Amino acid sequence: ISENIIASLSKIPAMFVIARNSTFTYKGKPVKVQKVAEDLGVRYVLEGSVQRTGDRVRITAQLIDALNGRHLWAERYDRDVKDIFALQDDIARNVVTALQVMLTVGEQARVWRRQTDNPEAYEYFLRGREHHRHLSKTGHAGAKRLYEKPVALDPSFALAWFALAGVHQVDALFGWSKNRGRSISLLADAVQKALAIDDTQSTVYLQLANRAIVKRRYDQAISH
Repeated sequence: ISENIIASLSKIPAMFVIARNSTFTYKGKPVKVQKVAEDLGVRYVLEGSVQRTGDRVRITAQLIDALNGRHLWAERYDRDVKDIFALQDDIARNVVTALQVMLTVGEQARVWRRQTDNPEAYEYFLRGREHHRHLSKTGHAGAKRLYEKPVALDPSFALAWFALAGVHQVDALFGWSKNRGRSISLLADAVQKALAIDDTQSTVYLQLANRAIVKRRYDQAISH
């Protein structure tokens, strides 16, 4: 949830947002907001917590001005898991509103574009991404199995196709698959399906570059 809120806010040109890897170093630690802001070079800090019981989630979130410790916005949500997509968007919108950031119509369309409405597909995607972060052959194999689930459940889930393309690319580059040619073919297929759904994601061009690298077309990779 945190990562997807970060991703949404990062699409807004008027906002400087710290990446997941930097912010997650504070997870579960008793640190002061002012210290976090000073370390990361930001003025505002969004913090919160998530609790899940069965198909219900409770999320608390608050936006704090680290200069004076003042709460700009705070809210508690009790929702069904199936509402998680709307909930993430709601939190991100409240942050944008509290910081008085004005969005153009085009920016609004890009920021709030929904990737999938299928909670099961989304959960498989997130689990796959967690495996993907473990740069090992075992973690990679687990990611591939999990990424195949969301594209089967929701073939229009572009981000899942991008992710699946990424694991096939690593298979080809590191020699982790038994058939390198088949991995390259699966990479190309996943990229083309992702492109057909959404060609506005930066990840599209990353995977196009990856495919070109695998084929040793380096000028093409640089262009992408």
